[in-house]
Formats: sequence, C-alpha cells, structure tokens
Amino acid sequence: MPNNDPTLQEGIADQLAHDAHYLGTDGDGATHYWSCYERTVYVVEDNEVDSWAFAETPLSTLTDWLTHVETKRGPWDDHRVSTGGIATIIAGHSTTECV
Repeated sequence: MPNNDPTLQEGIADQLAHDAHYLGTDGDGATHYWSCYERTVYVVEDNEVDSWAFAETPLSTLTDWLTHVETKRGPWDDHRVSTGGIATIIAGHSTTECV
C-alpha cells in the first residue's frame, strides 16, 4: 500500500508562501525565505517553520531583516538575495526589495 504521508521537505514547503524565495542560511544554520507578496520572512530551523510578517514587526524592508538577523545570529553562512530573476543574478546585480 502506498504511503501518502508528506515528506519533511513537502511539509515545510506547504508552510511557505507560494512565491517564497530562498534568502540564505544565517550564522546559526537557520534557512530564510522571503515572500514579496506576503511581505513575510519564513525561517526554517530544526524542521520547524516560523513566519515573520513585516506588518507585525518594527522592520519595514528586507534589508532591515537581513541586518537584524546578522546582528542577532552572526554573519550569514550563505546569502542569496535577488528579485530580478536569473539574468540579474548572472549579471551580479541583486536587490533586496520587491519591485
């Protein structure tokens, strides 16, 4: 009989917004995703997902979030932020805000 239980990755993906993009891995090993439409950051740590809607924080931009995380958790281990698509990434011009 087939097992229809979701995998851990599928369970995590179900908790992220449909447009969530990988931001990077912070100094403590948590993985961050950003939803431009939801204006929410999702943090995956120890197989748990926490979400931080900017409307509910004192932060107003993604740059504020990145700086806040670096201050609290140390330098980013892996940091990839771009809203301009693959061409922007290849050209090396990335932005941290929704356009």
